[in-house]
Amino acid sequence: MRKQDVKVIDVSMLSQAPNKHRHWNFEEFLAGKPLRKFFKRFLEEMRDIHPARLNEATGRPELHKNLLGLKHRELNSSYERGEDLGEGGFAKVYKVKDRDSGTVFACKEIRKERILSAGLDRLLLMEIRTMKRMRGLDCVMQLSDVLEDSNSVYLILDLCVGGDVQNSVLKHLEDDGSYSEADAAALLRRMVRAVKCCHDNGVIHRDIKFSNFLWTEEGGGGVLKLADFGLATFWSPEDPPVKERCGTPPFMAPEVWKGVGYTAASDVWALGVNMSVMLTGRPPYQASSPKEYAKAVCRQPIDLHVTPWSLLSADARDLLSKMLTKDPAARITIPEIQDHPWLREEGSAPTTSMTTNVKTCLRALSNMSELHQAALRLLADHAIRSGEAEEMMRAFEENDHDKDGVLDKKELLEALQDIYKQTTDSDLVSFLETFDIEGDGKITPPEFAAALLHFRAKEDEMELLEDAFPLFDCDRDGAISFADLEQALHKVGMELTDELVTVVKEMDSNHDDQVTEEEFHSFWKRHIMGEDDSDSELEPERSDSSSFLGELPKMDRSLISLHALNLGKTMSGKFSSSFRRN
Repeated sequence: MRKQDVKVIDVSMLSQAPNKHRHWNFEEFLAGKPLRKFFKRFLEEMRDIHPARLNEATGRPELHKNLLGLKHRELNSSYERGEDLGEGGFAKVYKVKDRDSGTVFACKEIRKERILSAGLDRLLLMEIRTMKRMRGLDCVMQLSDVLEDSNSVYLILDLCVGGDVQNSVLKHLEDDGSYSEADAAALLRRMVRAVKCCHDNGVIHRDIKFSNFLWTEEGGGGVLKLADFGLATFWSPEDPPVKERCGTPPFMAPEVWKGVGYTAASDVWALGVNMSVMLTGRPPYQASSPKEYAKAVCRQPIDLHVTPWSLLSADARDLLSKMLTKDPAARITIPEIQDHPWLREEGSAPTTSMTTNVKTCLRALSNMSELHQAALRLLADHAIRSGEAEEMMRAFEENDHDKDGVLDKKELLEALQDIYKQTTDSDLVSFLETFDIEGDGKITPPEFAAALLHFRAKEDEMELLEDAFPLFDCDRDGAISFADLEQALHKVGMELTDELVTVVKEMDSNHDDQVTEEEFHSFWKRHIMGEDDSDSELEPERSDSSSFLGELPKMDRSLISLHALNLGKTMSGKFSSSFRRN
């Protein structure tokens, strides 16, 4: 059986250590300040006093006889110990069998000396209290029993033999490159339901991530349960925001990083990060250090109209943008997420994926019409001139490794393989033939922007191309003439060719040498979506992504990109850590 990842509370999670050097202002007390204020401060100081006092002789904590207020009970008096499942710095987990019922559970043994030395006893108590409140909920890991002896605390939990979701997500991304939107929606629905159970019971989980969702059956099946309430806390809408900064860095919301106070909306942000990873193989931000990552989360906007998110359906991007809204007050709520068209059962999530869409875009390069190329170049030129291409220019700069202002063949191939690992030299040639206006084997920022406008879901590109009509209608008379077309082409370094003349005549259904906006739109429906003029409604094409199995790439930036940030290791002294699999 696959070893189960275990994570327990880490010393990182305390927002600040008790202030042991704060002194009383006795003169203030004698000056007549209210006794109530004095005693309030006194009680606060008493709460800061660590329950495990150090023995003067040994310097080690003196263990409480009753850390949890329970009568000491040996584990083997009620349970028979089984095989180990995992181990970390503060706890180890193994199977146990109830001696009376024969039921097999997972036992999380937490050494009291370690947890008291680290000052984490308060969080352990909170973990137990929050789990007790969640009793009877099938989507949440159940706490069946709690024992304590002179050395350890034992939590008797559901045994989830299927392992955590992170294992299945990693395998899916390694095999297929990305989840199909329909599969991602199905998994996210179950995750959202579990988080809703927490919020409905006045609990913020504060560590929503794949490794904290466990399957009850082997092979990633059965019931999906939310586990590890080591960072959970009580909160209701009537309460003030929580100030304690904690979580796993890639999943922490802006308000958590800032320390300004947060609510249950922080769990929604974390769900959005999980959704991003399933659909694109990466978190919404890339950074080289914890500091840069925090800065990006707090300040950098997310432009979902550039790759890889542009390759998702409009509804997927809409939900993702609402979940990753930086203002927690404006962020979508859990009930609203459940009612979103993309997430609903039999909703709008297509069976296509980012991987199948990028493959479609690469295939389309070999026979892209000159009018199609011209429209993309005009749209890119307009975006740059109007200041709407900031994210596209940032993407260009990230791929221009030698900072010479152009992308050479090596840089371009790396950029393409970043979203589709199996990009070939033939794909690179088709890309250059389509977008390299100068024919010098290099891509400039405007050419790169035009290419990014192409790499998106088909229905989105169709709508984008329809919006290019005003850019061709240079005299603004409501129709495109050959003079208009020639003038528009000149702006982007193209000439009127026989092919373009033929295409325009095809668009001109009434043969008056003028292309109306309606004729322009109808052309793109046929050209991009393969629809005829009789279609009154546009539905996203649904293709079975399973037909690509065995061909789909193994993407480098899968869930492993979370670890590539080096945040887990770098910040292990300050934030929660996941125990490595044995």
